[in-house]
Amino acid sequence: MALGESLFAMNRGVPDGRFPAGAYWRRLAGLPAAFPEAADPARDGCGLLWVSPVLPLRGADMLAVHELARPSFERHGFDLFATFSMINERTLGGVLTVAYDKHDPHEAARARACHDEVFGRMFDAGYIPYRVGNHAMGRLDPGSDSYWRTVARIIRGRSIRWARSRLVATSRRAPAADSEFGADSVRRRTEPRDSSR
Repeated sequence: MALGESLFAMNRGVPDGRFPAGAYWRRLAGLPAAFPEAADPARDGCGLLWVSPVLPLRGADMLAVHELARPSFERHGFDLFATFSMINERTLGGVLTVAYDKHDPHEAARARACHDEVFGRMFDAGYIPYRVGNHAMGRLDPGSDSYWRTVARIIRGRSIRWARSRLVATSRRAPAADSEFGADSVRRRTEPRDSSR
């Protein structure tokens, strides 16, 4: 019963500290001496990467996601931890976890390769992630979508106009006193103009 309550609380965004042991799964040094009170996965070098696909609430899709991920986890030498949670009456959110020891640079590189491979396989199969880490943001737009290329061109154009109007405005910058303009020139340009002239 307590486990169920902890899971329910965590899914509502209220973690109770029951589950940090999972972060230590691949850590060669094991659990800290005062675990769970002294648990700090970030400090202790516990590496976690997730691939989080959204899928229909059907057994066939759960099996398909698992089978898409399994070969990559096996090839890179990681255990496949898969969690599926209901988002609504028709949709599941999956979390496929790559647990690794950050203190081992070779394992960290394998973990990233495993994540990227699984991410690509899910994306290509139509299981789009509901959340990505910073390292995977760029993978959401392969650059071939005409809509996003147009948005980028608009943003670049606005950014250039904004920069020209605000960053290059000489009346808002004070040149160094020893510049060719000198301090008197700066004062003249920044003082209010007399409207009677």
